[in-house]
Amino acid sequence: AKLVKLPKNLLAKVSTIKNTEQVLEQLPRVISSLDARMENGLQKLESFLCLID
Repeated sequence: AKLVKLPKNLLAKVSTIKNTEQVLEQLPRVISSLDARMENGLQKLESFLCLID
């Protein structure tokens, strides 16, 4: 049986893959946090616009 040749820089790619995995794991929390901040900002803007109206 022929062994599939692995790229020589595979080990170098492993840390990049792990970093990417960590970023992807954190993404839902980041998006949720940004969403909450945007919602909060929009509510404050709405209140402000009501005050100056």
